[in-house]
Amino acid sequence: MRNFALLLASVGLLLVSPAHAADRNGNFAIKGVGLATCTDFLESFRSGDDRLPMFFGWVSGFLTAMNLHAADTYDLVDWQSDDYIAASLRGWCEANPSQRFFSGVYQMARSLESFKVSEQSPVVIMKGPQGRIRLYRSTLDKVRAELAARGLYDEAAHGREALEMALRAYQRREGLPETGVPDTATMFRLFAAR
Repeated sequence: MRNFALLLASVGLLLVSPAHAADRNGNFAIKGVGLATCTDFLESFRSGDDRLPMFFGWVSGFLTAMNLHAADTYDLVDWQSDDYIAASLRGWCEANPSQRFFSGVYQMARSLESFKVSEQSPVVIMKGPQGRIRLYRSTLDKVRAELAARGLYDEAAHGREALEMALRAYQRREGLPETGVPDTATMFRLFAAR
C-alpha cells in the first residue's frame, strides 16, 4: 500500500512542474484510475462500489504531490471538506462525462489554489453540529479578519465568544444554519462565493 501511495505521489509530481512534467511535446503518462472517465467515476460514486476508495485515494495522492511541489504551498486544501471535494468532482464530471478523471481532479486542484495555506500553521479542532471541524490557525485568523471587515467581529467587546457570535450573525445574515462554527457552507459563502 505504501508503494502504491508513492506511485500516486509520483504521478502527481509529473503533473505539477512544467519543467519536469512532460516530454518535449507536453505529453505525459497518467496512471491508475486517473485514466478512468468521468462517467466511470460517477457510476462508482452513485453506487458506492469497490472502486470508490481507489478514486478518492488517487485524489489524495494527487493533492499530496501538489502540496509537495507547488510553489508557496503547505496545503492546497484549506477549509474544504471531503464532501466539498467530492461534490466539486461530481459536478465537474457531470458536466464533462467523457473526460478523464484526471482532468476533473486537475481542474478541482487548480480551483483550490487561491485558498491554499502557504505556510505550516497549527491545526485547531472545533466541535460542530455534524462533528469535528479541523482548520488551520492561519485560516481562523482570515475568518476573523473577514468578519471584522464586515463589522461582525469585535474581540475587545465580546472576548472569547467573539468568533462564535460573529459567525452566528454572519450565518443569520446569509440565511445559513446558525451553527456558530466555520463549517463548509459558511466558509464557502465567506470566501468562495464572492
